[in-house]
Amino acid sequence: MNKLTTRLMIFLVPLCSMVFGCFITPDPGEDSNSVSGRPRRLLSMQKAGAAAGHHIVSVSDNGRILTAEGRPPFTWQQRSSGVTQRLNDAQFAPYRYISNDTSQLVIVVGNAGTILRSTDLGITWSAGSSATTANLNGISFNMFDENEAWAVGDGGVIVKTTNKGQTWLPQTSGTTNDLRAVYSVGTIVIAAGAGGTFRRTDNGGDTWGAASGGSPGVTINRITFDQRMGIGGVMYAVGTGGAIYYSSNYGANWTTLTSNTTQQLNDIHFRDGLFGVALGNNGVVRNTTNGGTTWLTDAYLNTLTTADIRSAYATMEFETTLVGARQIVDTVFTSVVATSGGLATVSNTPITGIAGNAPFLPTEFALYQNYPNPFNPTTTIRYNLPSSLPVSLQVFDNLGREVRTLVHEVQESGPKSIRFDATGLAGGVYFYRLQAGEFTETRRLLLLR
Repeated sequence: MNKLTTRLMIFLVPLCSMVFGCFITPDPGEDSNSVSGRPRRLLSMQKAGAAAGHHIVSVSDNGRILTAEGRPPFTWQQRSSGVTQRLNDAQFAPYRYISNDTSQLVIVVGNAGTILRSTDLGITWSAGSSATTANLNGISFNMFDENEAWAVGDGGVIVKTTNKGQTWLPQTSGTTNDLRAVYSVGTIVIAAGAGGTFRRTDNGGDTWGAASGGSPGVTINRITFDQRMGIGGVMYAVGTGGAIYYSSNYGANWTTLTSNTTQQLNDIHFRDGLFGVALGNNGVVRNTTNGGTTWLTDAYLNTLTTADIRSAYATMEFETTLVGARQIVDTVFTSVVATSGGLATVSNTPITGIAGNAPFLPTEFALYQNYPNPFNPTTTIRYNLPSSLPVSLQVFDNLGREVRTLVHEVQESGPKSIRFDATGLAGGVYFYRLQAGEFTETRRLLLLR
Protein backbone atom coordinates (compact mmCIF):
# COMPACT_ATOMS: atom_id res chain seq x y z
CA MET A 1 0.00 0.00 0.00
CA ASN A 2 1.49 3.28 -1.16
CA LYS A 3 0.53 6.57 0.40
CA LEU A 4 1.07 9.82 -1.46
CA THR A 5 0.45 13.35 -0.19
CA THR A 6 -0.20 16.39 -2.36
CA ARG A 7 -0.33 19.83 -0.75
CA LEU A 8 -1.90 22.99 -2.03
CA MET A 9 -3.03 26.34 -0.71
CA ILE A 10 -6.72 27.12 -0.62
CA PHE A 11 -8.89 29.65 1.14
CA LEU A 12 -11.39 29.24 3.94
CA VAL A 13 -14.81 28.79 2.29
CA PRO A 14 -14.85 24.99 2.02
CA LEU A 15 -13.03 24.60 5.33
CA CYS A 16 -16.02 23.85 7.53
CA SER A 17 -18.96 24.17 5.19
CA MET A 18 -18.32 20.60 4.04
CA VAL A 19 -18.01 18.99 7.46
CA PHE A 20 -19.08 19.24 11.08
CA GLY A 21 -16.87 19.31 14.13
CA CYS A 22 -14.84 22.37 13.15
CA PHE A 23 -12.77 23.86 15.98
CA ILE A 24 -10.24 26.60 16.70
CA THR A 25 -7.24 26.37 19.03
CA PRO A 26 -4.20 28.56 19.79
CA ASP A 27 -1.14 27.52 17.85
CA PRO A 28 1.84 25.91 19.61
CA GLY A 29 4.61 28.38 20.25
CA GLU A 30 2.32 31.42 20.03
CA ASP A 31 1.15 33.14 23.20
CA SER A 32 -2.35 34.28 22.29
CA ASN A 33 -2.44 36.61 25.30
CA SER A 34 0.76 38.44 24.45
CA VAL A 35 0.13 42.07 23.52
CA SER A 36 3.23 42.12 21.33
CA GLY A 37 2.01 39.00 19.57
CA ARG A 38 -1.25 40.33 18.17
CA PRO A 39 -0.65 39.69 14.47
CA ARG A 40 -1.60 42.20 11.80
CA ARG A 41 -0.81 40.25 8.65
CA LEU A 42 -0.40 36.59 7.85
CA LEU A 43 0.93 35.23 4.57
CA SER A 44 1.62 31.77 3.31
CA MET A 45 3.16 30.07 0.34
CA GLN A 46 3.82 26.54 -0.84
CA LYS A 47 7.29 25.66 -2.04
CA ALA A 48 8.09 22.84 -4.43
CA GLY A 49 11.29 20.87 -4.94
CA ALA A 50 13.78 20.07 -2.22
CA ALA A 51 12.23 22.51 0.26
CA ALA A 52 8.65 21.35 -0.26
CA GLY A 53 6.04 22.32 2.30
CA HIS A 54 4.08 25.28 3.61
CA HIS A 55 5.94 28.41 4.71
CA ILE A 56 4.06 31.00 6.77
CA VAL A 57 5.09 34.43 8.05
CA SER A 58 3.20 36.48 10.65
CA VAL A 59 4.03 40.14 11.36
CA SER A 60 2.76 42.22 14.27
CA ASP A 61 3.46 45.01 16.75
CA ASN A 62 6.88 45.88 18.14
CA GLY A 63 8.73 44.48 15.12
CA ARG A 64 7.65 40.93 15.93
CA ILE A 65 7.96 38.32 13.17
CA LEU A 66 6.97 34.67 13.53
CA THR A 67 7.53 31.93 10.97
CA ALA A 68 6.35 28.36 10.59
CA GLU A 69 6.93 25.68 7.99
CA GLY A 70 6.11 22.10 7.14
CA ARG A 71 2.67 20.63 7.74
CA PRO A 72 0.02 21.53 10.35
CA PRO A 73 -0.17 21.75 13.27
CA PHE A 74 2.44 24.50 12.95
CA THR A 75 5.05 25.39 15.54
CA TRP A 76 6.00 29.07 15.41
CA GLN A 77 9.50 30.50 15.80
CA GLN A 78 10.18 34.13 16.58
CA ARG A 79 12.72 35.77 14.27
CA SER A 80 14.90 38.79 14.90
CA SER A 81 13.66 41.71 12.79
CA GLY A 82 16.06 44.30 14.17
CA VAL A 83 13.26 46.87 14.57
CA THR A 84 10.63 47.82 17.16
CA GLN A 85 8.17 49.50 14.80
CA ARG A 86 4.72 48.04 14.22
CA LEU A 87 4.76 45.83 11.12
CA ASN A 88 1.65 46.04 8.97
CA ASP A 89 1.97 43.86 5.88
CA ALA A 90 4.18 41.32 4.15
CA GLN A 91 4.38 39.45 0.88
CA PHE A 92 6.35 36.65 -0.73
CA ALA A 93 7.79 37.07 -4.20
CA PRO A 94 5.33 35.91 -6.88
CA TYR A 95 4.31 32.28 -6.54
CA ARG A 96 5.47 31.31 -10.03
CA TYR A 97 9.05 32.17 -9.08
CA ILE A 98 8.96 30.48 -5.68
CA SER A 99 7.46 27.27 -7.08
CA ASN A 100 10.47 27.01 -9.39
CA ASP A 101 12.89 27.43 -6.49
CA THR A 102 14.41 30.59 -7.95
CA SER A 103 13.57 32.88 -5.04
CA GLN A 104 12.93 32.86 -1.31
CA LEU A 105 12.27 36.59 -1.07
CA VAL A 106 9.86 38.14 1.45
CA ILE A 107 9.28 41.88 2.01
CA VAL A 108 7.66 43.39 5.12
CA VAL A 109 6.49 47.00 5.60
CA GLY A 110 5.61 48.90 8.76
CA ASN A 111 5.42 52.20 10.59
CA ALA A 112 7.90 55.06 10.14
CA GLY A 113 8.85 53.90 6.64
CA THR A 114 10.04 50.50 7.84
CA ILE A 115 10.90 48.02 5.07
CA LEU A 116 12.49 44.64 5.81
CA ARG A 117 13.77 42.01 3.36
CA SER A 118 14.37 38.31 3.80
CA THR A 119 15.95 36.08 1.17
CA ASP A 120 15.55 32.84 3.13
CA LEU A 121 11.76 32.60 3.61
CA GLY A 122 11.72 34.81 6.69
CA ILE A 123 14.48 33.32 8.82
CA THR A 124 16.83 36.33 8.68
CA TRP A 125 15.99 39.96 7.93
CA SER A 126 17.75 43.10 6.71
CA ALA A 127 16.53 46.69 6.42
CA GLY A 128 15.78 48.34 3.09
CA SER A 129 15.70 52.06 2.29
CA SER A 130 12.09 53.13 1.74
CA ALA A 131 12.59 56.82 0.80
CA THR A 132 9.85 57.80 3.27
CA THR A 133 9.20 58.17 7.00
CA ALA A 134 5.44 57.68 6.63
CA ASN A 135 3.72 54.62 8.06
CA LEU A 136 3.60 51.97 5.33
CA ASN A 137 0.45 49.86 5.43
CA GLY A 138 0.46 47.63 2.34
CA ILE A 139 2.87 45.84 0.01
CA SER A 140 2.41 44.08 -3.33
CA PHE A 141 4.84 42.46 -5.73
CA ASN A 142 4.15 42.80 -9.42
CA MET A 143 2.64 39.35 -9.93
CA PHE A 144 4.61 38.99 -13.18
CA ASP A 145 7.99 40.33 -11.98
CA GLU A 146 9.71 39.52 -8.70
CA ASN A 147 12.05 42.51 -9.10
CA GLU A 148 9.21 45.03 -8.85
CA ALA A 149 7.09 45.80 -5.80
CA TRP A 150 4.93 48.63 -4.49
CA ALA A 151 4.27 49.87 -0.95
CA VAL A 152 1.61 52.36 0.16
CA GLY A 153 1.14 54.36 3.33
CA ASP A 154 -0.21 57.35 5.22
CA GLY A 155 -0.59 60.69 3.48
CA GLY A 156 -1.00 59.11 0.04
CA VAL A 157 2.56 57.78 0.01
CA ILE A 158 3.45 55.26 -2.72
CA VAL A 159 6.99 53.91 -3.17
CA LYS A 160 8.28 51.50 -5.81
CA THR A 161 11.26 49.15 -6.09
CA THR A 162 12.69 47.57 -9.22
CA ASN A 163 15.53 45.68 -7.51
CA LYS A 164 13.69 43.32 -5.14
CA GLY A 165 13.27 45.84 -2.35
CA GLN A 166 16.86 46.99 -1.93
CA THR A 167 16.07 50.61 -2.85
CA TRP A 168 12.75 52.44 -3.27
CA LEU A 169 11.61 55.49 -5.24
CA PRO A 170 8.67 57.78 -4.31
CA GLN A 171 5.67 58.08 -6.64
CA THR A 172 3.20 60.91 -7.16
CA SER A 173 -0.11 59.37 -6.14
CA GLY A 174 -2.33 62.43 -6.51
CA THR A 175 -3.91 62.01 -3.06
CA THR A 176 -3.09 62.86 0.54
CA ASN A 177 -5.51 60.28 1.95
CA ASP A 178 -3.98 57.40 3.89
CA LEU A 179 -3.49 54.37 1.65
CA ARG A 180 -3.83 50.91 3.17
CA ALA A 181 -3.97 48.40 0.31
CA VAL A 182 -2.19 47.88 -3.00
CA TYR A 183 -2.16 45.27 -5.77
CA SER A 184 0.06 45.08 -8.84
CA VAL A 185 -0.81 43.21 -12.05
CA GLY A 186 1.83 43.89 -14.69
CA THR A 187 1.81 47.59 -15.58
CA ILE A 188 -1.46 48.07 -13.68
CA VAL A 189 -1.29 49.02 -9.99
CA ILE A 190 -4.27 49.83 -7.76
CA ALA A 191 -3.81 51.58 -4.41
CA ALA A 192 -6.71 52.17 -2.01
CA GLY A 193 -7.43 53.52 1.43
CA ALA A 194 -9.25 56.17 3.46
CA GLY A 195 -12.17 58.15 2.04
CA GLY A 196 -13.02 55.37 -0.41
CA THR A 197 -9.88 56.27 -2.35
CA PHE A 198 -8.91 54.16 -5.34
CA ARG A 199 -5.80 55.34 -7.24
CA ARG A 200 -4.73 53.52 -10.40
CA THR A 201 -1.93 53.48 -12.94
CA ASP A 202 -1.84 51.42 -16.13
CA ASN A 203 1.67 52.48 -17.19
CA GLY A 204 3.79 51.21 -14.34
CA GLY A 205 3.49 54.36 -12.21
CA ASP A 206 4.31 57.07 -14.76
CA THR A 207 0.89 58.64 -14.12
CA TRP A 208 -1.85 58.00 -11.55
CA GLY A 209 -5.56 58.71 -11.74
CA ALA A 210 -8.72 58.15 -9.73
CA ALA A 211 -10.77 54.98 -10.18
CA SER A 212 -14.50 55.43 -9.68
CA GLY A 213 -16.79 53.68 -7.22
CA GLY A 214 -15.35 54.19 -3.76
CA SER A 215 -17.53 55.52 -0.92
CA PRO A 216 -16.21 58.60 0.95
CA GLY A 217 -16.96 57.13 4.40
CA VAL A 218 -15.12 53.85 3.79
CA THR A 219 -11.50 52.93 4.44
CA ILE A 220 -10.42 50.12 2.12
CA ASN A 221 -8.22 47.55 3.85
CA ARG A 222 -7.46 44.85 1.28
CA ILE A 223 -7.54 44.23 -2.49
CA THR A 224 -7.38 40.83 -4.14
CA PHE A 225 -6.97 39.66 -7.70
CA ASP A 226 -6.72 36.02 -8.73
CA GLN A 227 -5.70 35.01 -12.22
CA ARG A 228 -7.48 31.69 -11.62
CA MET A 229 -10.78 33.58 -11.72
CA GLY A 230 -10.72 33.21 -15.50
CA ILE A 231 -10.70 35.65 -18.39
CA GLY A 232 -10.90 39.31 -17.44
CA GLY A 233 -9.58 41.61 -14.76
CA VAL A 234 -11.77 40.59 -11.82
CA MET A 235 -10.77 42.22 -8.53
CA TYR A 236 -12.37 42.58 -5.10
CA ALA A 237 -11.73 44.94 -2.18
CA VAL A 238 -13.00 45.08 1.42
CA GLY A 239 -13.11 47.78 4.07
CA THR A 240 -14.86 49.43 6.98
CA GLY A 241 -18.63 49.29 7.48
CA GLY A 242 -18.82 45.87 5.82
CA ALA A 243 -17.83 47.31 2.43
CA ILE A 244 -17.11 44.87 -0.41
CA TYR A 245 -16.26 46.21 -3.87
CA TYR A 246 -16.08 44.44 -7.23
CA SER A 247 -14.25 45.39 -10.43
CA SER A 248 -14.33 43.59 -13.77
CA ASN A 249 -11.74 45.76 -15.53
CA TYR A 250 -8.57 45.62 -13.44
CA GLY A 251 -9.74 48.25 -10.96
CA ALA A 252 -10.72 51.02 -13.39
CA ASN A 253 -14.28 51.05 -11.98
CA TRP A 254 -15.69 49.59 -8.77
CA THR A 255 -19.21 48.45 -7.84
CA THR A 256 -20.45 48.13 -4.25
CA LEU A 257 -21.69 44.65 -3.28
CA THR A 258 -24.11 43.88 -0.44
CA SER A 259 -22.20 42.14 2.36
CA ASN A 260 -25.09 42.03 4.87
CA THR A 261 -22.76 43.11 7.67
CA THR A 262 -21.65 46.45 9.08
CA GLN A 263 -18.51 45.03 10.70
CA GLN A 264 -15.14 46.16 9.40
CA LEU A 265 -13.75 43.66 6.88
CA ASN A 266 -9.98 43.17 6.83
CA ASP A 267 -9.18 40.39 4.38
CA ILE A 268 -10.69 38.64 1.36
CA HIS A 269 -9.77 35.51 -0.61
CA PHE A 270 -11.15 33.73 -3.65
CA ARG A 271 -10.58 30.14 -4.71
CA ASP A 272 -11.94 30.73 -8.21
CA GLY A 273 -14.53 32.91 -9.92
CA LEU A 274 -17.35 31.72 -7.63
CA PHE A 275 -16.19 30.78 -4.12
CA GLY A 276 -14.90 33.55 -1.87
CA VAL A 277 -14.61 34.53 1.78
CA ALA A 278 -14.35 37.89 3.55
CA LEU A 279 -13.17 38.15 7.16
CA GLY A 280 -13.37 40.96 9.70
CA ASN A 281 -13.86 42.33 13.18
CA ASN A 282 -15.67 40.45 15.95
CA GLY A 283 -15.06 37.16 14.19
CA VAL A 284 -17.28 38.00 11.22
CA VAL A 285 -16.86 35.66 8.23
CA ARG A 286 -18.95 36.14 5.09
CA ASN A 287 -18.89 33.77 2.13
CA THR A 288 -20.12 33.74 -1.44
CA THR A 289 -20.67 30.89 -3.86
CA ASN A 290 -21.68 33.01 -6.87
CA GLY A 291 -18.79 35.37 -7.44
CA GLY A 292 -19.90 37.95 -4.90
CA THR A 293 -23.47 38.51 -6.08
CA THR A 294 -24.68 37.45 -2.63
CA TRP A 295 -22.73 37.23 0.63
CA LEU A 296 -23.98 35.10 3.51
CA THR A 297 -22.94 34.43 7.09
CA ASP A 298 -20.68 31.39 7.18
CA ALA A 299 -22.64 29.04 9.44
CA TYR A 300 -19.50 27.47 10.92
CA LEU A 301 -16.58 29.88 10.76
CA ASN A 302 -18.61 32.93 11.80
CA THR A 303 -19.12 31.53 15.31
CA LEU A 304 -15.61 30.36 16.09
CA THR A 305 -14.15 33.53 17.61
CA THR A 306 -15.20 36.99 18.76
CA ALA A 307 -11.73 38.41 18.12
CA ASP A 308 -11.02 40.65 15.14
CA ILE A 309 -9.83 38.49 12.23
CA ARG A 310 -7.13 40.48 10.51
CA SER A 311 -5.80 37.91 8.06
CA ALA A 312 -6.10 34.22 7.22
CA TYR A 313 -4.56 31.54 5.08
CA ALA A 314 -5.51 27.92 4.66
CA THR A 315 -4.09 24.68 3.36
CA MET A 316 -5.87 21.69 1.89
CA GLU A 317 -4.06 18.38 1.72
CA PHE A 318 -5.03 15.30 -0.24
CA GLU A 319 -3.70 12.16 1.39
CA THR A 320 -4.11 9.45 -1.25
CA THR A 321 -3.82 5.77 -0.38
CA LEU A 322 -3.31 3.42 -3.32
CA VAL A 323 -4.90 0.00 -2.78
CA GLY A 324 -4.23 -1.89 -5.97
CA ALA A 325 -5.73 0.23 -8.74
CA ARG A 326 -8.15 2.00 -6.39
CA GLN A 327 -7.49 5.41 -4.87
CA ILE A 328 -8.90 6.39 -1.48
CA VAL A 329 -8.57 10.12 -0.86
CA ASP A 330 -8.61 11.74 2.58
CA THR A 331 -8.99 15.52 2.39
CA VAL A 332 -7.59 17.40 5.38
CA PHE A 333 -8.39 21.10 5.76
CA THR A 334 -6.33 23.26 8.08
CA SER A 335 -6.26 27.05 8.34
CA VAL A 336 -4.16 29.54 10.27
CA VAL A 337 -6.03 32.65 11.39
CA ALA A 338 -4.45 35.89 12.57
CA THR A 339 -6.71 37.59 15.12
CA SER A 340 -6.44 40.39 17.65
CA GLY A 341 -6.01 37.64 20.25
CA GLY A 342 -3.11 35.87 18.54
CA LEU A 343 -2.55 33.08 16.05
CA ALA A 344 -4.84 30.08 15.97
CA THR A 345 -5.52 27.00 13.90
CA VAL A 346 -8.91 26.10 12.47
CA SER A 347 -9.24 22.48 11.44
CA ASN A 348 -11.71 19.68 10.85
CA THR A 349 -11.99 15.90 10.96
CA PRO A 350 -10.74 14.44 7.65
CA ILE A 351 -13.43 13.28 5.23
CA THR A 352 -13.03 10.43 2.77
CA GLY A 353 -13.96 10.07 -0.86
CA ILE A 354 -13.32 13.51 -2.36
CA ALA A 355 -10.96 13.35 -5.31
CA GLY A 356 -9.76 16.21 -7.48
CA ASN A 357 -6.87 18.25 -8.79
CA ALA A 358 -5.32 21.36 -7.32
CA PRO A 359 -7.75 24.12 -8.30
CA PHE A 360 -5.02 26.41 -9.63
CA LEU A 361 -3.63 23.81 -12.11
CA PRO A 362 -5.33 24.28 -15.51
CA THR A 363 -6.94 21.24 -17.12
CA GLU A 364 -7.01 22.66 -20.65
CA PHE A 365 -5.11 25.05 -22.91
CA ALA A 366 -6.11 28.71 -23.02
CA LEU A 367 -4.69 31.85 -24.62
CA TYR A 368 -6.13 35.04 -23.12
CA GLN A 369 -6.48 38.49 -24.63
CA ASN A 370 -3.52 40.68 -23.82
CA TYR A 371 -4.01 43.50 -21.31
CA PRO A 372 -3.93 46.39 -21.71
CA ASN A 373 -5.13 46.47 -25.31
CA PRO A 374 -4.60 48.84 -27.07
CA PHE A 375 -1.19 49.40 -25.47
CA ASN A 376 1.99 51.48 -25.67
CA PRO A 377 4.63 50.13 -25.40
CA THR A 378 4.12 47.16 -23.03
CA THR A 379 1.34 44.65 -22.50
CA THR A 380 0.93 41.30 -20.73
CA ILE A 381 -0.04 38.04 -22.42
CA ARG A 382 -1.41 35.17 -20.29
CA TYR A 383 -1.97 31.52 -21.17
CA ASN A 384 -2.58 28.16 -19.49
CA LEU A 385 -0.72 24.88 -19.97
CA PRO A 386 -2.29 21.66 -18.65
CA SER A 387 0.96 19.70 -19.04
CA SER A 388 4.69 20.12 -19.59
CA LEU A 389 5.57 20.48 -23.28
CA PRO A 390 7.45 22.64 -25.84
CA VAL A 391 5.92 26.11 -26.14
CA SER A 392 6.29 28.81 -28.79
CA LEU A 393 4.79 32.30 -28.44
CA GLN A 394 5.43 34.60 -31.41
CA VAL A 395 4.28 38.04 -32.56
CA PHE A 396 3.57 38.81 -36.24
CA ASP A 397 2.76 42.01 -38.12
CA ASN A 398 -0.32 42.35 -40.33
CA LEU A 399 1.64 40.96 -43.29
CA GLY A 400 2.38 37.75 -41.43
CA ARG A 401 6.05 38.52 -40.80
CA GLU A 402 7.46 37.41 -37.45
CA VAL A 403 8.62 40.43 -35.42
CA ARG A 404 9.27 38.88 -31.98
CA THR A 405 9.67 35.46 -30.40
CA LEU A 406 8.57 35.75 -26.76
CA VAL A 407 8.81 32.09 -25.75
CA HIS A 408 10.62 29.16 -27.32
CA GLU A 409 11.24 26.50 -24.69
CA VAL A 410 9.79 23.59 -22.76
CA GLN A 411 7.56 24.87 -19.95
CA GLU A 412 5.95 23.20 -16.95
CA SER A 413 2.17 23.05 -16.55
CA GLY A 414 0.35 25.96 -14.96
CA PRO A 415 -0.83 29.52 -15.61
CA LYS A 416 1.80 31.54 -17.50
CA SER A 417 2.33 35.18 -18.34
CA ILE A 418 4.84 37.21 -20.28
CA ARG A 419 5.35 40.92 -20.72
CA PHE A 420 5.63 42.03 -24.36
CA ASP A 421 7.66 45.21 -24.91
CA ALA A 422 6.96 46.62 -28.38
CA THR A 423 9.63 49.30 -28.22
CA GLY A 424 11.04 49.80 -31.71
CA LEU A 425 7.91 48.59 -33.52
CA ALA A 426 5.62 50.84 -35.52
CA GLY A 427 2.07 51.40 -34.33
CA GLY A 428 -0.62 49.21 -35.82
CA VAL A 429 -2.28 45.81 -35.67
CA TYR A 430 -0.20 42.77 -34.66
CA PHE A 431 -1.02 39.13 -33.94
CA TYR A 432 0.36 36.80 -31.27
CA ARG A 433 0.27 33.03 -31.71
CA LEU A 434 0.65 30.34 -29.07
CA GLN A 435 1.78 26.86 -30.13
CA ALA A 436 1.96 24.20 -27.42
CA GLY A 437 2.01 20.61 -28.59
CA GLU A 438 -0.96 20.24 -30.93
CA PHE A 439 -2.65 23.36 -29.54
CA THR A 440 -2.50 26.55 -31.63
CA GLU A 441 -4.38 29.81 -31.10
CA THR A 442 -3.89 33.34 -32.43
CA ARG A 443 -5.17 36.66 -31.08
CA ARG A 444 -4.94 40.26 -32.24
CA LEU A 445 -3.38 43.20 -30.40
CA LEU A 446 -3.16 46.91 -31.20
CA LEU A 447 -0.04 49.02 -30.62
CA LEU A 448 -0.65 52.75 -30.32
CA ARG A 449 1.93 55.38 -31.18
